[in-house]
Amino acid sequence: MRISPLRLPLLLVAAAACAGPPDDAPSAGASAASEPQRPAARNAAAPREGALFAMDAQEGGRYVLDPVAIVTPAGLRDPWEVEEDSVFHARYFAPGTRYAVRAAGVPVGEVRVTEVAEPACSERVAEGAFTASGRLPAGWEGGLASDAFPTPAAEPLVRPLTPREQGELATLADSIHASHRIPSAARAAGENERLFAVTVAGAGAPVLVGTFNVTVPADETSSTYNLMLAAEARGGGAYRPAYVHHERDDGETGVRSLLDATDLDGDGVPELVVRLMFNEGWGYAVLARGPGGWREVYQGGGGGGC
Repeated sequence: MRISPLRLPLLLVAAAACAGPPDDAPSAGASAASEPQRPAARNAAAPREGALFAMDAQEGGRYVLDPVAIVTPAGLRDPWEVEEDSVFHARYFAPGTRYAVRAAGVPVGEVRVTEVAEPACSERVAEGAFTASGRLPAGWEGGLASDAFPTPAAEPLVRPLTPREQGELATLADSIHASHRIPSAARAAGENERLFAVTVAGAGAPVLVGTFNVTVPADETSSTYNLMLAAEARGGGAYRPAYVHHERDDGETGVRSLLDATDLDGDGVPELVVRLMFNEGWGYAVLARGPGGWREVYQGGGGGGC
């Protein structure tokens, strides 16, 4: 069974539930922002050991779980550190194992593992049945989930950008591409994707996040440049870059885009979960807000390499 990495619209952050439903289920970038202040940690239990998954919606109401990371109280680990497939499957993909599902930080249902899918390449995936307990937030097609999470957000943390916000973020992106001497004609023909506003405690205005890709034509081969940008407005001022990842896509660096945002460690500040797409595979990264802006604190998971 070949799972296309291009079809990963729904991210799940999940921890294995050996019995019973989850707690909330039914039944390298550069920074340019001023130093953010993280709010005090909430009174929430530390994350239990579990797993993070991307959930891919398939035809016929089926879903596929793709490991993103292993969650531990000490941080995130690459699922491929578990060398034996049989060990990983027994721990995280046992039939009947259930994972809580969240979208934009709020609970929306659960997914139950039904069977391990036969891999086509270097991948570990399982099929699951998803049961919704509520609507996805308006305008949101993805989600996050975990029974290892602290208290969920009271309101959705992620929403599409307004036209004004999109214009502000696009202006910043254009200036960054221009600083890399990308011609104006190529910038004007660029494409953007996964444009969202993320509510972050302590940030004041929403954090604007998006991906902006530009292709520069050439006589023999063209070059595509990938920019993932997060911007913040401090003290009611103009938006400024708080995370910049700008690279020429050579198939190995990975095209980055936001999957979702949720608090992974219980400090009241959501992390940004990012998808990386390569020529022959895919992976994931997690960005955390700290001194100086946003920085990558994890990269791993995914698969590929056929």
